[in-house]
Amino acid sequence: MRIENSATKEEQDVKGIFKKPESESGAAIIEFALGVPFLLIFAMAAMEFGQISAATSAVDNAAHAAARELAVNPGGDASSAKKAAVNAASSFFAENMKIKTDVSDAEREAYTHRIPDSNGSSYTDRESNVSTRKCTATVSVTIQPQTVLGDAIYAAGGFGGGMTIESNAVELKDATVEGGASSW
Repeated sequence: MRIENSATKEEQDVKGIFKKPESESGAAIIEFALGVPFLLIFAMAAMEFGQISAATSAVDNAAHAAARELAVNPGGDASSAKKAAVNAASSFFAENMKIKTDVSDAEREAYTHRIPDSNGSSYTDRESNVSTRKCTATVSVTIQPQTVLGDAIYAAGGFGGGMTIESNAVELKDATVEGGASSW
């Protein structure tokens, strides 16, 4: 006995529209081909911006370490400040680092402080002086692009020879007693 399909031709056409495809292997290849370039661009951008962030942090730490070395150590000079800067920076950036230091002349500043009497009921104002030196360290490093995307970004931004990142740090050194009391 033969069973006939009772669906009309229009019903069969509509069912054909919603029919599952036989194979989806071609769709996966197309999705892969469209997705991979975006993932590569994202990965390259992450590498470039990560390098910039790491260099900025290293240069900033190095500048503060150099200025602190000049201000804190009595014998702090340019060579010890440079050594402190290189030690504070990551080794990846230390090789290409340029370090400039400057210690200003002592600046004298007057101030008034109050000295209490023996029973603490009154105060005597006393003029005094303090002397400080500004210890400045400038650290810079030039970084090169790591990827093809970095080359394009640097070229578009006018950084064809690499991007220079610079940081300045200033510390104050107490110079009140430098040279002994006779210098006042």
